[in-house]
Amino acid sequence: MSGPTIELADAAEVQPQRAPRPEPVVFGDAPGLFGWYHAPAQPTRGCAVVLCYPLHYEAICTHRAFRKLALQLAAAGFPTLRFDYAGTGDSPGDDSEPDRVSAWLGSIRTAVKEAKALSGASSCALFGLRTGALLAATAAAEPGGGVESLVLWATVSGRGQVREITAFGAMRASGENTEKPSVHGSQESAGFLLLGETLEELSKLEPARLARAPARDILLLDRDDIPGDTRLAKRWSELGAKVAQETVPGYLAMMAYPHLSLVPDAAWLRIVGHLSSLHPRQALKPGIAPAPAVMLTRSPAGAEVREEAIRFDNERLFGILSEPVSELGSAAPALRERTCLLLPTMASHHRVGANRLHVRWARVLPERGYATLRFDVSGTGDSEVNQTGVENAPYALDQAADLQHAMDDLAKRGYTRFVAAGICSGCYLIYHASLKDPRLSGNILVNPQTFHWKPGDTVLGQPSRKASFKSTGAYRRAFFQPKTWLRLLRGEVHAAKVLRELVVRLRERLQAPHADSEVLNAFRQLAARGTDTLLVFGSDDVGIDFIESHLGKGASKVADREHLHLVVVEGPERTFGQIWAQQELTDLLLRHLR
Repeated sequence: MSGPTIELADAAEVQPQRAPRPEPVVFGDAPGLFGWYHAPAQPTRGCAVVLCYPLHYEAICTHRAFRKLALQLAAAGFPTLRFDYAGTGDSPGDDSEPDRVSAWLGSIRTAVKEAKALSGASSCALFGLRTGALLAATAAAEPGGGVESLVLWATVSGRGQVREITAFGAMRASGENTEKPSVHGSQESAGFLLLGETLEELSKLEPARLARAPARDILLLDRDDIPGDTRLAKRWSELGAKVAQETVPGYLAMMAYPHLSLVPDAAWLRIVGHLSSLHPRQALKPGIAPAPAVMLTRSPAGAEVREEAIRFDNERLFGILSEPVSELGSAAPALRERTCLLLPTMASHHRVGANRLHVRWARVLPERGYATLRFDVSGTGDSEVNQTGVENAPYALDQAADLQHAMDDLAKRGYTRFVAAGICSGCYLIYHASLKDPRLSGNILVNPQTFHWKPGDTVLGQPSRKASFKSTGAYRRAFFQPKTWLRLLRGEVHAAKVLRELVVRLRERLQAPHADSEVLNAFRQLAARGTDTLLVFGSDDVGIDFIESHLGKGASKVADREHLHLVVVEGPERTFGQIWAQQELTDLLLRHLR
C-alpha cells in the first residue's frame, strides 16, 4: 500500500478549462460559515468536492495553495467548496468559545450539504490536510456522512497533534521572552488559543480507531520528508475501504511562511487526476443560487456586526467590510463621522491577518462605531494579480495603490475618513499610500522593518541579517541578566555573531545620521498635513534600530512631536502573536482612534 513518489500518468484529465469565477458564500444556520464556491467548467462531473483546511496558522500558510487546488478542480468539472470552520478564518466565532471540535466537525457536515445543494451533485468527496485530514475523516465516518471518496494528506492523530501543540508551547515558554499568563489550562499555538477542553476533545480523535471506514475509496498521501505509516491504510482496508497510499512532493515548501509558501503543483495534479478517475463526466441537476455573502456576527461584548464580502477595482481585489449595526436603526456616533479602518494584508497572510488579528479588530471596532475593511492586496489571498503578474510579494510598491482603490470604493459607500493599520510589511504599503493620498488621516504601524525596499533585499523568513537578530536594546538588557551568561556557557548564544552585528549597526548609524533621513522628512510631511501616525514596536524587535536610525534614539524624541507617536511594548513577538500582546495592541489601536 505504500509506494514511491507518484507518477503523473493522468495529467491529460486535468488540462485547464474555463470555469466560472468563484463566488464568496455564506451558508448554514445563522450566523453561518464563510466560504468560496467554485462552480465547475463544462462538461461537469457528478461529484462535489469540499476542501478542509488545516487549523489556524497552517491554514494561513496554505490559503493561496488551496485556492489554486479549487481552481484546478473546478476546471476539471468538479463543483468545489472551500470554507472556514466555525470560529476560524472569516467565519463567525473564535477560539474562546466552548465545543470547538464539535463545531469544526459540524462545519464539515454543513459544507458537504451545501456543496451538494449549490451544485446539484449527488455525491461528494473530501480533501483534507493535516488536522483538516483528521477532521475530514472523522466527519465522513459518522453515520450519514455523505462522503463517497476521501483524499487525505499528512493525516495526524488527535493525540499527536495535541502533543505537538503542547511541545511548541513549552518551547516558547522556555525562551527568553516569558509570556504573560493566558487562559488557565489552555495552550497558545502560533498566535492562536486552544482551550483545555478543546485540547482534550481533539486528543480523542483517532482515525485508526474509527468504527467504520470514512469512505468507500480513500487516497492517503504521505509527506516526502518523513517515512509514511501504513497502519491507517491497513485498518481502513480491513473495514472494507479501497485504500491507496502514495508519497507526493511539495509538503514542506507549501507549509513555509505565507510569503514563501509554494503551490505543490505535482500533488494537486495527482489529486485532481485521482478524483477524475473515480468520478466520470456527468450532467448536474440545477443547484440553488448562492446566497449573498453577508454575515451578521457579534463583537466580544455582544454588539451586532454586519460583514459583507466585496470586490473592488473592477472586481479584481477582494475584502470583507465590517460595519456596526446600530440599535433601533440609529447611527452610532463614530459612524456619523463615516470612518473606516483599512487592514491590508501583511506579507502573504490573507485578509484575516497575522494570528487572525484583523478579524478580531473588525469585530471589536464596531462596538465603538467604526467600520473596517480587511482586504487582500494584489496577488495575495483571494485577490487577483495586478499588471506585474506577481504573487506573494511582501514589499511590492505597486500594491500601495490597492489602498487607494479601497478608499475609492468606500467613498462611493459614503465613507469620508480613513485610517490604516498594518504589521511588518503591511506598514510599508501604508506608509507609501499615505504619502500619495491625503485621504489617509491616520496610520498605525506595528514593527515596520523598512520603508525602502528594492528587489534583492531580504525579507523575514529568508536568510537575512535582520531576521536573525533582536534589537540593540534587547542585547543591552540581556547583558545584565544572569541567565544570559548561563546560556552563553552552555553554548546557546552565538556571542561572536551578535558582536559582529552590533558593530555593523553602529557603522550604519554613523554613516546615515537621522538628521538627513528621507523617512524623517516624510513623517514631517505627514505631520504637517495632519496625518496622525502611531508607531508600535515590541521591545526586542530589530525594527526599533531601523526607526531610531531615521527618527533619533529613544521613544521620547518621537512621542513629543505633534501627530507622531511611538510606543514600545515589552515582550511581544514580531506579529504580536501572544494572546496578551494582541489585547495590548488592540487597546493601543482603540486609544489612538479616539
